[in-house]
Amino acid sequence: MFLDSGDIKQYKNFENIGVFKGITTNPSILFKEMIQRENVLNDFSKENLSYIFVQLTGKTYKEMKIDYDNVRRSVNFNEKVGIKIPINMEGLKLINHIKKENRHQIVLGTALYTAIQGVLGAKAGCDYLAFYVNRMESNYIDPYQEIMITKNYIELHSLSTKIMGASFKNPSQIVKSLNAGADTITMSPEIFQSMLSNPLVEEAIDQFEKDSTNLAERNSID
Repeated sequence: MFLDSGDIKQYKNFENIGVFKGITTNPSILFKEMIQRENVLNDFSKENLSYIFVQLTGKTYKEMKIDYDNVRRSVNFNEKVGIKIPINMEGLKLINHIKKENRHQIVLGTALYTAIQGVLGAKAGCDYLAFYVNRMESNYIDPYQEIMITKNYIELHSLSTKIMGASFKNPSQIVKSLNAGADTITMSPEIFQSMLSNPLVEEAIDQFEKDSTNLAERNSID
């Protein structure tokens, strides 16, 4: 699993849990946190994270290619830096170019709303495909059906592409995405914390502690 954040210090708060493999970022996340992409890469290079995904800027092949070259020239660029590219005509052109140039470059196809995007992204050589689950539901698209169709295609053709669920608003969407075939997910720190905030769990723990204390007191009397 991955954490939606460009704040390495925030990631470190969850590091000891053993759930997250790295972080995913995009311009919206970085704007929210007021962190520059270059600073994220610099901080990332100092930590022992498996992956960081950064999104290219630009709408055309040429614009995104220029940004990709800029990212690659960064002193902090390494094999752990994954590139996020939207799955549209211009994005597919760049994915094809990148994979021909360096097949080891990790590419995450992003902004997926349909299975056909997933099929095209997988054929183009994407290592990951990110479906925007909540945005799909908000636009009356069944994300779990689209994930399932894409997963079936990937398995049928023995492709190595992994499906990543993204854009969540509640833990239920995460569970449904994984059940539909998503290999991994990326979520905000807030969503992760909400997954572990269950009054029933806390109530059970409190009862365990109460019974343990009562048992100890009874044994001391006996």
